[in-house]
Amino acid sequence: MLRVAAASLLLAAAGAVAAGCGSSSSAEGPTPAPAQGKLSPREVCTRLVSCATSAGSTPAANFDVIGLYGPNGSCWKDESEEKCGQGCAETMRLIDPGFRRPACNYCASNDVCPFVNPNGVGRRQVCDGAKAACVECIEASQCAGERAPAPVCESNVCHACKTDADCQSLATSPSQTLRCALVPKSSQDQPSRRGCIVVQS
Repeated sequence: MLRVAAASLLLAAAGAVAAGCGSSSSAEGPTPAPAQGKLSPREVCTRLVSCATSAGSTPAANFDVIGLYGPNGSCWKDESEEKCGQGCAETMRLIDPGFRRPACNYCASNDVCPFVNPNGVGRRQVCDGAKAACVECIEASQCAGERAPAPVCESNVCHACKTDADCQSLATSPSQTLRCALVPKSSQDQPSRRGCIVVQS
């Protein structure tokens, strides 16, 4: 029963991944840089166990994951390490498709990373090879956008500016003053970021 349930989970995961790869956006922006590395199959499955046991996962899902992919899981006895690692990666994408939980954020390439919209430009996140995780940016060029006169990438988060002087090019009149400050979050799970805001006189 355990193997049947797990097999269904993996088939659903593979289908979800295939569907996601077929989607497109008309405003993806600059092409993300390729990932620089990846975890071993054992390390991927260790991350999956953490993902499955994090907040929001059901006890039943935890039992299936640990029974199959835990340190003494049946997958390591019945399948190759590569197949087990692939199964763990697919299962993480099913448990948390948007990588909203840090424990479930795993990538080996850019094409599995979700779409983001920093600074008004829709594109995929990039896979940070050092972390084997999807992030908004690794370098400033990945943060470019029409509302970002001086894009900055800090701690994998895109900012539109660094100083007040960076924002003055966006002024619509000589009397308008803008400053670089933290902008309101669109949702609580979004990171804090700096943008150019108009100073009310």
